Amino acid sequence: MSEQAIVSGSLSAATATGGWVQLGVQGLPYISFQLQGTFSGTITFYGSVDNKTFIAMSVLPIAADLSGTAVTTSTTEGIWVSTRPTSLVMVRATFTSYSSGTANITIVACG
Repeated sequence: MSEQAIVSGSLSAATATGGWVQLGVQGLPYISFQLQGTFSGTITFYGSVDNKTFIAMSVLPIAADLSGTAVTTSTTEGIWVSTRPTSLVMVRATFTSYSSGTANITIVACG
């Protein structure tokens, strides 16, 4: 049986500056992010190997054949998956630009 970790949270005006949704993913190499809600802004996906320094990470939008272009940000609802198995210990999603609304974010990692 594979292991799994999941977290859900919301980012809005109150949390747009300095807020994030994050998940510990050590030992769980496959990561996905789901964004839902009505919001105007840019959400950036980050990963860290030391839980101190976070770097924007490349993810692929879910498409029928996963042939989309890898991105590090999104301005729309959807699901994105890690481009390859990772050895990260923590991932997060946060607004790097915010205008309005609420983004509901779910992060799932499995091994």
